[in-house]
Amino acid sequence: HPDPIFNRTTKPVEEPAADFLHNRLQRQPGKVTLLALGPLTNVARLIELRPDDVPLIRRIVLLESNIPLDPAAAGKVFASGVPLLVLSRDACRDLTLDDAGVEAVFSPGTPLTRQVEAMFQMWDQANPPLVEVLAVALCFDERWATIEQKPLSVDAAGVLIAGEGEAKARLVTSVKSKEFVNWYVRRMA
Repeated sequence: HPDPIFNRTTKPVEEPAADFLHNRLQRQPGKVTLLALGPLTNVARLIELRPDDVPLIRRIVLLESNIPLDPAAAGKVFASGVPLLVLSRDACRDLTLDDAGVEAVFSPGTPLTRQVEAMFQMWDQANPPLVEVLAVALCFDERWATIEQKPLSVDAAGVLIAGEGEAKARLVTSVKSKEFVNWYVRRMA
């Protein structure tokens, strides 16, 4: 009999996240901002599988704190040349919602505020951080951040390194925390 290994048909491995991103980029080339609130694994996979999509990405907004979750993927993304906006840990350290802000956000009792309240309750700590909220807002409006162009890379341990040469990334170095929190509370309430 024939060897079963040679009789198998090979089917391409499905990459749902990379395929989804690819399809979006193809529909709106140069207009899509990717918001990466977790490891950069799926974005790196897209870059690996579809390098022709790199120039179609408008930019990627990401959190420095997530880089160590998949350092190899982050290294690929930083080396890709895609425009990056990186929220640094230090700039966002004190970006939290105080008790009065929490009360104001949840007081409307809308379906949205109830969902946000449920997420904060699952977090189960005082003064919820607003770093991810700021990342979303920066996709549309950068007025709350001081941003510097920097040549950035990622080492094997997932540490962000400022190097020399052409600046390919933009780094949030400070945040107008009080102004942003006030805006967020008004927007949610």
